[in-house]
Amino acid sequence: MQGSNYSVFIRHYRSDETLDLWKKEPHTEAKHRILEGYLKAWLPILGSSTYRLIYLDGFAGPGEYEGGEDGSPIIALKMAKDHVLLNHNILKGTEIIFYFIDKNDSYCENLKRKIAEMGLPENFNCHVECAKFGDHLTDVLDQLERSKLIIAPTFAFIDPFGYSDTPMSEISRFMKYPKCEVFINFMVGPINRWSKDSSKAKALNDLFGINEWEKISKIKDTTERINAYADLYEQQLKNIANIKYVRRFLMTNKFGQPLYFLFFGTNGKPGLKAMKRAMWNTDLGEGYQFSDMTDSSQTVLFEPEPDYDLLKEALFIKFKGNKTHISKIKDFVLTETPFMPDRHLIKPVLCQLEDECCIKIYPIGGPRKRHTFKNCYIEFN
Repeated sequence: MQGSNYSVFIRHYRSDETLDLWKKEPHTEAKHRILEGYLKAWLPILGSSTYRLIYLDGFAGPGEYEGGEDGSPIIALKMAKDHVLLNHNILKGTEIIFYFIDKNDSYCENLKRKIAEMGLPENFNCHVECAKFGDHLTDVLDQLERSKLIIAPTFAFIDPFGYSDTPMSEISRFMKYPKCEVFINFMVGPINRWSKDSSKAKALNDLFGINEWEKISKIKDTTERINAYADLYEQQLKNIANIKYVRRFLMTNKFGQPLYFLFFGTNGKPGLKAMKRAMWNTDLGEGYQFSDMTDSSQTVLFEPEPDYDLLKEALFIKFKGNKTHISKIKDFVLTETPFMPDRHLIKPVLCQLEDECCIKIYPIGGPRKRHTFKNCYIEFN
């Protein structure tokens, strides 16, 4: 497209070249709907306050599936393109840079072809890199550190098939830059399957940044072992990568068996809020389920009517006997529970607790109407 600012180059296939595409499973479709929902919020929020945004897809694939469905790179590009058209005044001065990385040559070439056919806006700058994600990220971070540059606000979607190319050390280096976020598919199945193979030890040490996984591999109960791997990974994201807000979500199949964990990491509350909203808005169907597993004592399914008793219990444990401003209560719900303050707190919980005389409300600045909590202190009896 003449005049466009994206750098994609096409090499035509030889007639004997084939491209192996795979079927898009329902759980993958759900994962992509979460990604799409998050980007709907991420683009206009940051696009209004910065001149450059970066979207990074670490395991981009060919850009399409067997049935012609879009892969994650095309989903991200379409979402961004729609936002530029709908929010032109917000995003017209923002350069949006896309890095799509994959180590498979044929996937990269197919992805380049699909991108070139899209007719992207002039403020889009696309790069398709045929490389291992971990190696490429290392090179980019090395260059930034040598140049003493600060990376622009970046959202990194890291969706590998296995676990050997996502070292904790590089995620830690990446997340030290302000306004960077990660959305990681933690492939616990392959980890669980290969953890007793000594030849995989280095890759697992790199993945976790520690060798504590060796103790976990000896746990006999499969469910306990899988959850322990996820606990360790979450701990490392917080302690080694210094990510302030980490939430993990478990995808299970129609038989209730775990498929993978999705980890989201951010250092800002707007990103956390946007991701939780995307999770709650995702309709899985097909018998698949997502649940928030960040707190093992408070597993919450993402369904239209969640278990509000869990939120009530958390509120009483945290605030019982103290007068607490509503803003602090909302902040607690956002940052320390799976629930959404604007969706799950007021009508389903606080209004009911007021009707049951389980809370006392102390309004600020005059009388209040029943079931309103705009500016007040609340005491949980």
